[in-house]
Amino acid sequence: MNTASQRQSASRFLFWFAVALACAVIVAPPATSQAGTIRFAFSRVWSQAPLYIGIKLGLFNTANLKTEFIDLRASMKMVEAMFAGSADAGALSLSAALLGRERGLDLKVVAPVASYKDGVGSPNGLYVRKDSGITTLKGLKGKQIGISSYGSSLDMETRSILLANGMDPKKDVQLLEIGVVKGLRAFMAKRLDSYYFPASFVPALKNQQLQLAHMFDIKEYKGQMVLNTPVVMRQKFLNENRETALTWATQYLKALRVITDTPAKANELWTAWSKRRKSVAPYYLPRDGSIELQGVRSTITMMLKHGYLKKPQKASDVIDSELMRQASRRLMKK
Repeated sequence: MNTASQRQSASRFLFWFAVALACAVIVAPPATSQAGTIRFAFSRVWSQAPLYIGIKLGLFNTANLKTEFIDLRASMKMVEAMFAGSADAGALSLSAALLGRERGLDLKVVAPVASYKDGVGSPNGLYVRKDSGITTLKGLKGKQIGISSYGSSLDMETRSILLANGMDPKKDVQLLEIGVVKGLRAFMAKRLDSYYFPASFVPALKNQQLQLAHMFDIKEYKGQMVLNTPVVMRQKFLNENRETALTWATQYLKALRVITDTPAKANELWTAWSKRRKSVAPYYLPRDGSIELQGVRSTITMMLKHGYLKKPQKASDVIDSELMRQASRRLMKK
């Protein structure tokens, strides 16, 4: 091919390339931002008001966020799901999160879901029926006490209360693992002598109960904010999907502020979700979604005391406080 022919071929190529490029620009669809996705483990039957309220308000599925909720019912099943890589985050017991961390799972506590503070709201407690004839903790000797699950916060609180009152949880009583809903039915049907109830279930007892002790009778918890159920995220997800995590946290903070700012509306939304009367009154949920280090330290201390943890953990290593701080700042700008 001579030089003139090469120039003509090159010219034709550049001409058609320019045409093709122009057409591509014309027909190319506008760029769209993909919604970040988070796979979130939770339980539909637990007392997780901020989650349910956020779901009812449509906060967790928006143009920029997709939340795939996975109903697993048990904290350790949620830990297993995160181990397996089928969940990125979850609302589970603090004790389960700490156990997961001890076994090598990269978990971070980022926000409170169900937390209590001494002197605020209503605490978890150990109850008997008024017609049981039991009026003191000593009266439980030889009796059955229901707990939600072994190793849970409620389990440790029960054991601590018994020990503080001179009773051996392994010898003086029979601790039975039975879920809260089933435990409530068994308790009301007089098939169970006693049960350690989370505060949100106490109204369902219809004043037929007597409280023998509560969580703030435990010396480690006196004056503290006690975190029973936090939002937990995998560190890997936080590292690789920080913007999605922050978007989710911001939406969660909006739901939490419905509780702190308009509790009547929160009760209405939660009641609509659960189809039974609910109240956010028992809980202590800071408006900024923060977590107090001392309360987490107290739980770590109790888990070590009862043999559920083998090694101490630093509360500051367990918590990612910056995520909720960033979410608060983002809301302030809007």
